[in-house]
Amino acid sequence: MTCTFYLLLSHLNTYHGRFLLISSQHLGLFRCLSAGPQLSRSLQESYRLLELPDQAQSTPAQVKEAYLRLAKLYHPDSGSPTADPVLFSRVEEAYRAVLAHQSKKQRSHNVTEDEDEKSRGVALPHRHYLSYEGLGSGTPSQRERQYRQIRVDRASDEVLNYRQREHEKASAEEGAMVERDMRQRSRKIKITQAVERLVEDLIQESMARGDFRNLSGAGKPLNKFEHNPYATP
Repeated sequence: MTCTFYLLLSHLNTYHGRFLLISSQHLGLFRCLSAGPQLSRSLQESYRLLELPDQAQSTPAQVKEAYLRLAKLYHPDSGSPTADPVLFSRVEEAYRAVLAHQSKKQRSHNVTEDEDEKSRGVALPHRHYLSYEGLGSGTPSQRERQYRQIRVDRASDEVLNYRQREHEKASAEEGAMVERDMRQRSRKIKITQAVERLVEDLIQESMARGDFRNLSGAGKPLNKFEHNPYATP
């Protein structure tokens, strides 16, 4: 079976200028392993101690569940026959190390997403600016001038509409105030008229009963006098 080989100078086995022959399949595997993020030996031991699967597939909930499960087994105060203070201390250190690693990985992922969002946010307004909302015709410069004029016209229309709405609102409020004043004035007039009619009725009833007959001068005409109190002496 024919296989393509690559010559790779070995940094570990340079004795007498020897070369290491690696097949294309092994070279691809080598590249994948060298390119991917490598965990430290202590971090790998922490994952192993917590009995977790691959670090890329372990969620924070799984990490916490594994820690609680092992804590019940090895905590000195658990009362379990498998209680071991030394082993529990190692489990606790492993739990903290795994949490710190996942938190760092999550922050790195969030930074990457933020950068992607920023790049998309810059690109979209730029395309929107070049499109001019599909308005205008002619060369790009002509379309830009037309689009600016359209925006000025829109702003003017919005200002006029706003002023019209404010004027209508003020007119409505003024009309409501006038109507309220008219209702209050009409109510006062009705109350005054009602009081006057009541007083007149009471006077008529008193006169019919003869309540005014005991007054001096009752039934006599008024004395005529020529004195004008408002005239200057």
